[in-house]
Amino acid sequence: MQCLFFGVGYMAKSFPFLILTLALLLLAVVAQADIRYDQLPDNAAFKINDRSFSQQAVLHLMAASQKHNPNLKANRLVLGLIENYLLVKHKGDLTLSKNFGIKRSIAGAANHAALGNHSAKSHDIGLNVQSLAEYQQLLDLIQPVKTEVDLTKLIVKGPDQQLEALKKVLAVNDSKAMINEDLTTKQINQTKDIPVLIYQFDGQQSVISFWDIFSSSNVHDRTRLRRVDQSVIYQKSLRILLRRYQEREIVRNTGWNFQDLEDLKRFVTDKVSAQAMLKNMGIIADLHHNTPTLQSFNRTVTEPEIEAYYQQHRDEFMQVSSVMARHITVKTQSEADKVYAALKSGLDFSEAVLKYSIDPDKNSSLPGSLGKIDKNDKGLEFRQKLALIQPVGEVSTPYRMLDGKSYEIFLVEEKLPEYLTLTDKSVRRTIISKLSQKNAATYLESFKTKLLEDSDIKINRIYQ
Repeated sequence: MQCLFFGVGYMAKSFPFLILTLALLLLAVVAQADIRYDQLPDNAAFKINDRSFSQQAVLHLMAASQKHNPNLKANRLVLGLIENYLLVKHKGDLTLSKNFGIKRSIAGAANHAALGNHSAKSHDIGLNVQSLAEYQQLLDLIQPVKTEVDLTKLIVKGPDQQLEALKKVLAVNDSKAMINEDLTTKQINQTKDIPVLIYQFDGQQSVISFWDIFSSSNVHDRTRLRRVDQSVIYQKSLRILLRRYQEREIVRNTGWNFQDLEDLKRFVTDKVSAQAMLKNMGIIADLHHNTPTLQSFNRTVTEPEIEAYYQQHRDEFMQVSSVMARHITVKTQSEADKVYAALKSGLDFSEAVLKYSIDPDKNSSLPGSLGKIDKNDKGLEFRQKLALIQPVGEVSTPYRMLDGKSYEIFLVEEKLPEYLTLTDKSVRRTIISKLSQKNAATYLESFKTKLLEDSDIKINRIYQ
């Protein structure tokens, strides 16, 4: 597995920008695809079919990324962006039915989070909220908004006159309808036409609709918006107005244009949507995150594959059945600390047993031997249970016994394994999940290969 901004597996730790929490790492198939490095216009980073993508946006992403990942290569970033775009654009074609006879869309819940292309589902709005947060962070890197900006001077008309219309469309007085926090398709279309704020830049009026604010709000705010809370409507409208003002100021004062910003936004939303698709497929989830799509891939796993995996990875299903251990028993905490310090300083364990232990087994052929302790034995003593959990070859810290009359120091010299059998349900579940993830990843690679082969891709040769 590998590159979401840069193809599936790159993780940028401690990076303050959400945008880099998971970058779509470039899969190996890209190198074999029909991608050409060519002389493109200076403002074009790459071109997919007839669509050019902003050089300015790519360079900004690169600069932000390299602050926390200096080893990131520009061509890896570009190839990851191409991969994201194609995955999201053709997500509807990503289905299991043709290849595996399973009628399930892989895109599933990962509908495109791109701004202006929304679904009524809370999950999809959540993706849009994440995209906007990451996009906002990148805008702030270009040019932060001045704190003294007075947005009220830009407002032509506020939300007051639209409240009754909103209450009617959202059926605020219908308690049955209000149970569902999501909007219906009809409500979405209607709220797109209800302006909650009209503002003016340079004599030209623009609108912020109720859907604009609803689709960019978290769950808590959506609940209040659903009930037509005027204060929240106004607050959220101002936030969108501030972002649009910031975009305008960036275009005015820097070398950016609106298409550059649109591409930057697209890069973010593609990344978020592609990441959601991979999570839905189970490719970037752990074994305990068994998604419905991953469960569908379970049916692609055969018994011979399960058996082969088990035989090749038996050590993954090994557990400790028993241990061979020795111990030292002393009466007080101070004595225990003294012995422990001596052992850590290099005193031989056998010598320590003979010198300090008060247990009669100090005189056994192997001083202080507890013998073989089997975890399945019933009636194990407390000290035997403690010995079972100690690492091999390390002197344990002192333990106070339950009666409070003695302290124990352990040395486990050997752990004897046993293998869980293939009939164990947890073993089968683990193997099937791993093989399903592998099959999902293989299918995705095949899908990407076809997308790349079917697309006319040109990359500015400066990235070669």
